[in-house]
Amino acid sequence: MATTVTLTGTGIPNIAPGRAGAGVFVKYKDVVVQFDAGRATCNRLIEAGLRLADLDAVFITHIHSDHVFGLAELVLSRWIETQFDEVATPLPIFAPSGGAARFVKRMLDPYDEDTHIRREHTGSREVVLDAREFPASFTPA
Repeated sequence: MATTVTLTGTGIPNIAPGRAGAGVFVKYKDVVVQFDAGRATCNRLIEAGLRLADLDAVFITHIHSDHVFGLAELVLSRWIETQFDEVATPLPIFAPSGGAARFVKRMLDPYDEDTHIRREHTGSREVVLDAREFPASFTPA
């Protein structure tokens, strides 16, 4: 089976009609991984025929805003899509140590009240963030 690489966004930080923020999804056999999640990533994944529940992991390359604007939306939309699935698992999000990892660990904090209210109304499971950190280096290996 071939590997599929799909650009989910190639935009710059400036908003431009028809452009989405940085992102690439890679599918190899039954593994689907998103690299970066810029603005409109969810829309682009859906347009490409992917169910958010099918994502196996997200990798954040660095902490520029245009690479993470769509990350909270991706996590929350995936939760809403899968909140009643018995087999739904948290989405692992890998980020380099430092600012990117701190951002990922805190990004859902502003949505605490929202997710609490949604859970109260629906009886759904809690949003679980599976943030994972890897060492980052600023020098070539």
